[in-house]
Amino acid sequence: MITLRGEDIWILRSGPVTAEDLRPFAREVSLANRSLLPNAPGQLKSHYAPKTPLKLLEKGEVPVGQLGRRIGLLGWRGGEAAKGFQAAEVLSRSGDLKEAAATLFAKLRKLDGSGCNLIVAESVPEKGLGIAIMDRLRKAAGNG
Repeated sequence: MITLRGEDIWILRSGPVTAEDLRPFAREVSLANRSLLPNAPGQLKSHYAPKTPLKLLEKGEVPVGQLGRRIGLLGWRGGEAAKGFQAAEVLSRSGDLKEAAATLFAKLRKLDGSGCNLIVAESVPEKGLGIAIMDRLRKAAGNG
């Protein structure tokens, strides 16, 4: 969501139209101060949260499954990381942020219904559409 202020654009919430996309159309493009945002569901700290607790891994943190524990993995690109997890879903094996954004909630709901006690999610690169994906993951983890 965006709003115009004179020749400036304030981004109220990151989404598929990124700051980079908007730069040619404004003098300045910036994220709005969170304290000035309207109180709406997408702005709440714990929006998009599954019923199953979700832990968002820090950038570069490697997911570790434990055999015998009911942990689900929401992986960024997949690979060997899924070993030891009860269930695993991959956002985009090719590293495509558009694909990851389009599949995020369906894969999160699938893991939420898999009978796991915990879901761990890998971080995605925080550039372009990755900023919006990370915003949704932080809110799903209650860290919004």
